[in-house]
Amino acid sequence: FACDIYTTAAGDDSNRGIFSNAPKATLSSLLSTLDVEGGDVILIDAGVYPVTNSEPMAVTVSDQGKPSNPVIIRGNTNCTGSVFDRASYGTPSKAFLVQASHMNVQDLGVKGGHFEANGQQVALTNIVVTNGNFSVSGTGCRIADSKVYGGEVMFGSTNGSVERLNLWGGVVRLSGLNVLLRNSVIYNTNNSTALRIVSGENMSILNNTVVSRGSAFGQAGLGSYSMLSNNILVADGAFPGDDFCIQMEGGILDSDYNNLVARNG
Repeated sequence: FACDIYTTAAGDDSNRGIFSNAPKATLSSLLSTLDVEGGDVILIDAGVYPVTNSEPMAVTVSDQGKPSNPVIIRGNTNCTGSVFDRASYGTPSKAFLVQASHMNVQDLGVKGGHFEANGQQVALTNIVVTNGNFSVSGTGCRIADSKVYGGEVMFGSTNGSVERLNLWGGVVRLSGLNVLLRNSVIYNTNNSTALRIVSGENMSILNNTVVSRGSAFGQAGLGSYSMLSNNILVADGAFPGDDFCIQMEGGILDSDYNNLVARNG
């Protein structure tokens, strides 16, 4: 228990899960036996929590919070952290699902599977996804201080934001209305476009570094409108085909004060 900060004993799903010396062993048991509501804080101590292909960890509307009074799920950042792992079960599929509104999920890792969130006012902070995708949709959603290794980030929101994201070996796809991407690093190792506006209005792309082996930034959608400012955009023509720092397929782009670098290998 050297890495534990919330508990003083091993978890057991026969416990009630409300005392530090008698914790639950799994989050799924806690959610199924306790009446979780707005203002509650769920603490997940250090450890690796296996997730099978048929039973992804799911937080549903029965456990959601309320406006200005969210449910908080917080992991442990000591040692290996609090990691939901389905890497031992083959091809990545859904591993951790948030199908609820007014949720704050913090300090968790997902390995070998996808993290998906769908709801209103869902805040995701210090989430680390390894070999899986990170998908978020809903009104007022936020991603902050998170990392993705070897996967895609798909973010569709109204009045949402992605800040201080670090993505290595994947791409970012944005859609929605009044979406902000700021202070993030995107490093794409394949020949697809690293950062792409699928469709969206009032999309603000500010102070990011985007490096791609294909095109750096692209925008589609006839009604799309984006502001691209103070970014570093690096495109690489190492793969066959045409690659661009900025590739416009539709909509309107307001671009100022960006550093554009085009290279060949």
